[in-house]
Amino acid sequence: MSKEILTDALLKEAVARAFEMESSVYERMAEKAGEHEFSPEYRQRMEELAATPKGGSEKSERNGFGRKRKWLRIAAAAVIFIAVSGTAVSAIDPLHEKMYELLEFTLPDHTDISFKELADDELSKGEAITPETFQVRRLNALPEYKKDYVYTSCDVFLDYMEGYMDEEGWTMFYEQMDMKTALDTSFSVTSNGEKAKTIYIDGKKAYLITDDDEYRNILYVRDGYLYSIAGHGDADKLAGMLESVFAQEPAAEPDWWKTPSEEMLKRYTPKELKNIPDYYKPCSMEERIDYFETKHAYTSDKSNGRDGVYELHFTQRPAEDYVRAEIAGHSTGGILVGGEQAHLLPGEDERRKLVLIKDGMMYSLEGDEEPEVLAEILEATVFD
Repeated sequence: MSKEILTDALLKEAVARAFEMESSVYERMAEKAGEHEFSPEYRQRMEELAATPKGGSEKSERNGFGRKRKWLRIAAAAVIFIAVSGTAVSAIDPLHEKMYELLEFTLPDHTDISFKELADDELSKGEAITPETFQVRRLNALPEYKKDYVYTSCDVFLDYMEGYMDEEGWTMFYEQMDMKTALDTSFSVTSNGEKAKTIYIDGKKAYLITDDDEYRNILYVRDGYLYSIAGHGDADKLAGMLESVFAQEPAAEPDWWKTPSEEMLKRYTPKELKNIPDYYKPCSMEERIDYFETKHAYTSDKSNGRDGVYELHFTQRPAEDYVRAEIAGHSTGGILVGGEQAHLLPGEDERRKLVLIKDGMMYSLEGDEEPEVLAEILEATVFD
């Protein structure tokens, strides 16, 4: 869009287009709601990411995109349309360029963001990004940042996130998602109420959103993905780290969603679930490097009879004293796994949790299956 003064007529047009776009987003979300129910672990993760970081205010939703859906509040909002572009993966011509429109709703304490695709029929023939073709670009963070969190999602959302902390305890987050995820999702980014500022990453437009206490979030669309980097401090430093992502070729990893980070591999080798019933499919992986914890999640289309579906959640971490005490305090019985005693505990949402401690490691498998089935899966995973 050209740099015009925001007249009443232009504002009315913007509001109408915003409602049209936002309605389609919620329709797609509603359609998916009947097919997938997010696990308690996923919901807990999103709540943690929305927590106030060090030095932040109570309004903060700052970690990454902070994916909270907010209903439109047009009366208080200035509606701004910004055209952003990225080169799509195309089966016809690699030079085809898809265009996207960033809808920005600025309020005093945050900015609501949505995307709309502006491609014509010819440009829409690009191949969709799938979990198998998702190409991860990992961040080369500056030395003062220590990685302490990794999250990947390969089910409803295709999403890769890294979390960092500097020497003073300030957080910084980097995220990459495919544009279909971005189109199907609305984001809230805390801000000082001012519209996004245009900057350039590797010669292409990006958008900088600033909050009151120097917390900044940069959004950048490229090659069919939406990238974000968010943290405190100098915007040029954040932009430089994001630009360095494109200095090397993306990782071609079919199993990117479950590939352990180098930081976690220094602690131990995460196990991979084996002997899983064929109706399960991978959903997400989460690493809490600061806790030395790895979590893998699987979902299915099989109903559990409780308005949900069968899920599996596998956790591996060192069996520290407080972990052992927690297990002993909540155990409801025992069951043998590979000839060794495991503990049966109540899980979330009426699921069952089976916990085994072996060679200083805790292995936990939570799901809707009968205890004997959980034991078979855990035995194949740990004792193979």
